[in-house]
Amino acid sequence: MAEQRGAPRNGTLVVDECSDRVGVVMGHEGPNVQLRPLRGGREWEADPRKLRLATADERQEAGAGRSRPAFVGDRYGGIARGCHE
Repeated sequence: MAEQRGAPRNGTLVVDECSDRVGVVMGHEGPNVQLRPLRGGREWEADPRKLRLATADERQEAGAGRSRPAFVGDRYGGIARGCHE
């Protein structure tokens, strides 16, 4: 899985604005980015144009704390559908 230009790098903590979920970039496949909740769970695909870096508050809310500033967990669970353009 090669990283795409402009897409976040593997290991980056991001928010999928389509689903309002926070996840860690696990890889890149085709036009999408694979994300996974910090505390484990099902990976989901997201449009890289709909991703942004997670804020410090989002990291803390998800339980990443200050000791793991690069990662955050999933806030809501579930799979977002119909969000990709």
